[in-house]
Amino acid sequence: MICFVIALGVYSQDARIAHPFLWYGYYNPAYCGSEGLFKCDLGAQINYTHKPSMFIDGHFSAEIGFGVKNATLGFGLTANNEYQGNGLLNVATLNPAFSVGLKLYDRNGVYSTLRVGISGDVSSSHINKDKMVLGDQLDVYYGKVLPESAELKYMNNETVWSGDMSAGIFGQTTISSTVYKMPIIINYGFSVAHLIGFNNPSFYSSLRSVYTPQLYYRRFAVQLEYSHPYISRRNTHMYFTGYGIYEYQGGMNDIQLGFVAKIQRFMGGLGLKVEKFRNYTVTNFVLHFVYSQPLTQYSLMRIAYSFETPVTQGSISNTTIHSISLHFVVDYQSLIRKRNKCKDYTHPSDAAWYEMNNTFPNGR
Repeated sequence: MICFVIALGVYSQDARIAHPFLWYGYYNPAYCGSEGLFKCDLGAQINYTHKPSMFIDGHFSAEIGFGVKNATLGFGLTANNEYQGNGLLNVATLNPAFSVGLKLYDRNGVYSTLRVGISGDVSSSHINKDKMVLGDQLDVYYGKVLPESAELKYMNNETVWSGDMSAGIFGQTTISSTVYKMPIIINYGFSVAHLIGFNNPSFYSSLRSVYTPQLYYRRFAVQLEYSHPYISRRNTHMYFTGYGIYEYQGGMNDIQLGFVAKIQRFMGGLGLKVEKFRNYTVTNFVLHFVYSQPLTQYSLMRIAYSFETPVTQGSISNTTIHSISLHFVVDYQSLIRKRNKCKDYTHPSDAAWYEMNNTFPNGR
């Protein structure tokens, strides 16, 4: 999370995920359950700086999807924890989500679905006053001269709570290919976070009227991903994926672009993240590494690692960002039915099905 402090106002944005092509549900609640699988994800993003400070973002998500008549339903839960400044600030959020999807088109090898989803957002922010150093504690020549700031007497709320809602739409189109025997997959979506925009509660007492609580800024996000299959002369199955995400929140513009190549169980690629606020720009160059390991005939595990190095206003900083995550996928419907092929699913998924079953749903 990036924060810009100007006068007495604070501009902030939600945390970012290093490899968004594995964390769709974080950006869009409509995605949950879209694959008809049970999925569980665990991840952490650690920022190392040249100063004695630590920023850690922890992420968890779980989802399940199933078909009901002509629709597909999805239920999901995401949780995030932001540990900032060696424990100075800790922000925890919990987001239950629900989505429903309908088939739009199924003809001539082209299959499209569209989903709508909504999630509730509950957030808790805790600040450790013992680790705060404010301006009135400092002296130009002697450094820190006061053990405690006079301003802290107005800070009566060390933990504050807030609630909100998010919504989104998510679509997927697959195009069957007789050449590659695997479909072309196009994912696209749009989401809005902080829909209601409840007041962002203040740590300060209401007596300190100058610190007026501000509304959460809405976060608008657009997602697009294109995956193209390829089979080599040695019958090696590959997928080449390009992804892009654009976000806008409170005057901040964020763009994530990347390319990932998947060759059997291995995935690797490059990414670019640009975060801009007014005349301040941070550019991150990202390396992605993913390994998929089938656990059973109906399940697999993915291990993902990303490395980032930020460039601020054209200068390479001394900060490095490391992200690692575990992703578990279970084709529970086939497991229950004791079948190897997924012919009963209402719409196809990505390469996860291929890795587990050597086929695609509906014979695609």
